[in-house]
Amino acid sequence: MSASETTSRRQVGWGIVLMLGASVCYALMGVSVKIAGRDLPLLTLLLGRSAMLVVASFLLLKFRGSPARPGNPRLILGRSATGFVAMGFYYYAITQIPLANAVTLQFMSPLFVAFFSAKLLGERVGTTLLLCIVLAGIGATLVVAPDLSTFGGDSLFALAAAVLAGVAYVMVRELRKTDTPETIVFNFAVFSLVFSSPAVFLLDRVPTPVEFAALVGTGLFAFGGQILMTYSYRLLEVAFASVFSYSTVLFSALFGFVALGEQPTLLAALGAALIVGTGVIVSVAERVPPAP
Repeated sequence: MSASETTSRRQVGWGIVLMLGASVCYALMGVSVKIAGRDLPLLTLLLGRSAMLVVASFLLLKFRGSPARPGNPRLILGRSATGFVAMGFYYYAITQIPLANAVTLQFMSPLFVAFFSAKLLGERVGTTLLLCIVLAGIGATLVVAPDLSTFGGDSLFALAAAVLAGVAYVMVRELRKTDTPETIVFNFAVFSLVFSSPAVFLLDRVPTPVEFAALVGTGLFAFGGQILMTYSYRLLEVAFASVFSYSTVLFSALFGFVALGEQPTLLAALGAALIVGTGVIVSVAERVPPAP
């Protein structure tokens, strides 16, 4: 095996690990939103996340020596606006429907990522990869099959979030040519803070210690997921990395059981196995080169 092949395999491996780490963070973020959103208004949740994200991303920006000013302002603005609306839709869905349902529906976004990356970026989407995306989607559905009867109007917000997230993730892929991950995340955080700041005027009480801790957790886990996801997309093709983001459903089921008392089912176990299995198949069988 040549040195270049070894490097490529190592980059693919790290890209997968980063995406799995992002999935863990996003699952924990969902639990935090569920807890904080029991009594706090939606805009307050967005403000709490955005405030934490601005602080964390600014510190990382300085630590890495990355510029705050974006290299592609228009695309950064589009990514930030799309991501903010998607975040609002997703948080609303979490507060209105079961957590597992919201997570699963929103994380159908990899299907849209694969579609948009092929149409807009001209990336190769092989047959094996497409099949794995479909199978992973089926697995995600099995995880929440017992609760599908609750599908209604509120669930449409999670689906809308999935579409918008797909667009935002493709923008992240394109932004790698002009901006660092730290710059992308920091500008998104600032945009979100500005547009969620009206929540200050809507607060009629001080959050309880539990609510405050959940708000802090929402921001910290969101930051972790954001930066890990951004780095993963710099190492992997968008559609390839997207398959592994389905593991968020698996981690959400686990954390939902531990933190929220949600009971796993046989169908959920089968779905989880299908999700993990497709990830293994892609990593072994699909020869997709890492991003330069």
